[in-house]
Amino acid sequence: MILDGTSHRTSKVVGFIGALVSVIFIISILDTFLSGYLEPKATFRAFPGTSQFVNGDLQWPVEGIADLTYHSDTPMVKVALLRARGRLWWGNLEVDPAAREGEVAVMVFPKHTVPDSDTPRLRLLIFKDEAGYRASFKSFIRRLLGIPSWWLAAATLLLMACTLGLSYYLTGKREAALAVKGIVPVLKLVRRGKEWEITCGLGRNHGIKMGDRLPLLNDTLEPIGEVVVIHVEAEESKASLDASLKLGPNSFVAKTNISSP
Repeated sequence: MILDGTSHRTSKVVGFIGALVSVIFIISILDTFLSGYLEPKATFRAFPGTSQFVNGDLQWPVEGIADLTYHSDTPMVKVALLRARGRLWWGNLEVDPAAREGEVAVMVFPKHTVPDSDTPRLRLLIFKDEAGYRASFKSFIRRLLGIPSWWLAAATLLLMACTLGLSYYLTGKREAALAVKGIVPVLKLVRRGKEWEITCGLGRNHGIKMGDRLPLLNDTLEPIGEVVVIHVEAEESKASLDASLKLGPNSFVAKTNISSP
């Protein structure tokens, strides 16, 4: 007896995709934390002709960017200040297309001060081309895909939520359709000596009585055995079966072929 095969296969595919996405999410999270730990602080990378958003600390608090200036080791590297508050600043770091490969120090500081050894510095590593730029990162996801690993983590987190929601919907839809046919999932499974004791959502209100023998189905709704009802309540019942029977993760009980006690 195989029912709702298409719905079941779709649910399986969604579950597999969800598991795969979960693995990618875990890998990207680990890569994010490990690379973040290994990367030198206040260090940025670039290659000629690119720009990127940067931020840094200030030695002294300021009211805004009008109070700030910057110094770069080379005119090929410029900073366009965007915002400043207290001891923090934000801006765009721009690398000229003619910039040479090497290391550049950049300092952002209040106009009324003179930079000294305590002035915070940004370390900019300029690479010859994009290939060298990508190969320099500690993050293997950044090296492989060219994107920050946390981007991948955020994307897979969203996909995980979507697949989880879809899987929940498909499972609920399938179980609702099966319930109309008198087929319900096993809610609880407990080992009792040489027998399994199961709990299912068929009870007195469904016509179930003590001693009824009900078909046990596997995940694809194929008969794999029979259970004997040992306790009945209004909306659920408990039944026993031989413990030697191997049950899969998703088993069902059918309200069919019920024999009188």
